[in-house]
Amino acid sequence: MKIKNWKEFTINENQQAAWGAGPFNGSQPTSLTGGSPIQPNDPQLTTDGFDRQKSNIINAQLKLGQMTQNIFKQGVSSQVIDLELEKLKILSIEKNQSGGCDILLEFKFKDYDQKETYFGKFSNWGAFNNTSFKTNFKSDSLIFNKKVEAILKKAMLKWFEPELGDYRLLNDVARVYDNMGAVYELKEGARVKVVNVQLENTKPMIHMKVGKNYRYLTDLDYWFFNWWFEKIPTKKDVS
Repeated sequence: MKIKNWKEFTINENQQAAWGAGPFNGSQPTSLTGGSPIQPNDPQLTTDGFDRQKSNIINAQLKLGQMTQNIFKQGVSSQVIDLELEKLKILSIEKNQSGGCDILLEFKFKDYDQKETYFGKFSNWGAFNNTSFKTNFKSDSLIFNKKVEAILKKAMLKWFEPELGDYRLLNDVARVYDNMGAVYELKEGARVKVVNVQLENTKPMIHMKVGKNYRYLTDLDYWFFNWWFEKIPTKKDVS
C-alpha cells in the first residue's frame, strides 16, 4: 500500500502547523539567521506561553522535515510500503570458520513485484556478532532495506525455534550432551522428544529425551535442529 512521499508529507504538515504562528498578530514568526522561528525573548514585550508553544511546535516540524530530507535524498524513491512475507525458503546452512553459520535463503513478498523471487545470505548467523546480510533485493532507501532484513530475521528466528514433540533424525549424525557434559552421537533415524527450548543468555539449548535419558543440543547445533530433524506428526496434527 502506497502512502504520501515523506518529504511531501512533512512539508504539508509544516504548512498546517504554521496556522496563526507569529509573534503577536498571526503573521510569519520571528526568525534567527538560517530561518529558525523563535519567540521574542524580551520579557517587557510578551510572556505569552501559548505563542511560545506554537513556535516550539513549528521548530519541531521543521527539524523533522530536515531529518527526513537527509534520510530520503532528493530524487530517491521514499515510498513507505507494508511488506508481508509470502515465501521464505532456506536453501542451505553451513558452519563457517568464524564461529557462526552462513545461511542462503530465497524469499518473496506478497503484492510486491510478484514476478520476482529474491535471494539473500546471512553470514556468521548465530555468532551474535558481526552478522551481515546481503541480497539482490535493493531499494534506494536504507531504512527500507533494513526493514526487509528485520522481517526476514524475525521469520527465521521463529522457524529455528522447534515445537515441543517427537522428532526423527534425518541427518547422518547429530551431537548431543548429557547433564554432565558427556558427548553422545545420535545416528540417522534416531527418535527424540523435545521437552523444552531454552533461549536465555544468548546460548540457545534444546532439552530432549532419547529413550529414558535426557540429552541436550546447544551452541551452533541449535540452528541446525529443524534442518536435521523431521517432526513426527501426531494424531492431532493429522486430523
